[in-house]
Amino acid sequence: MSKPEILAISGSLRAASFNTSVLKTLAAQSGDKANITVRTLNDIPMFSQDLESEPPASVADLRAAMKAADGIIISTPEYNHGPSGALINALDWTSRPYGQSSYMGKQVLIMSASPASTGGARAHAQLYQNFVANACHVIGGPQVCVAGAHEKIENGQLTDTATLDFLQQALDRLLATL
Repeated sequence: MSKPEILAISGSLRAASFNTSVLKTLAAQSGDKANITVRTLNDIPMFSQDLESEPPASVADLRAAMKAADGIIISTPEYNHGPSGALINALDWTSRPYGQSSYMGKQVLIMSASPASTGGARAHAQLYQNFVANACHVIGGPQVCVAGAHEKIENGQLTDTATLDFLQQALDRLLATL
């Protein structure tokens, strides 16, 4: 049986992003469980409904990647108790036109990484609403929040063993639904 294809989207645009680092580490550690492709959103322009039927190439590529994925992992920073604007913008592009969401019905694992003690947990609720509105199955279990991320990442790699184990358990929950 072939390995599941997982699209892992970082909601952070920052060059030294904690969320991108966490996703890249998870992808490298996934071994023979899954093929995890990490995607950033730096090339996604602001959403315009005028362009949704003929989107820019970067948006068309993201839509295609989401449709092709067996499962999706979203990792976002928390800004003002919500997900990043870049991530919300990308979800606007890929959920439109109405009824043609690129991620409709997908299995989705929501994660966050933050230097804060909450680990970005408050961003999860808004994302949950978005995915439920698009008929997705959001993976249950403990919220996947990497708190104190600035102390757990070195040279772009998550190094905290307990956090790595926790992320592997979350990945296993996602893979069990595929």
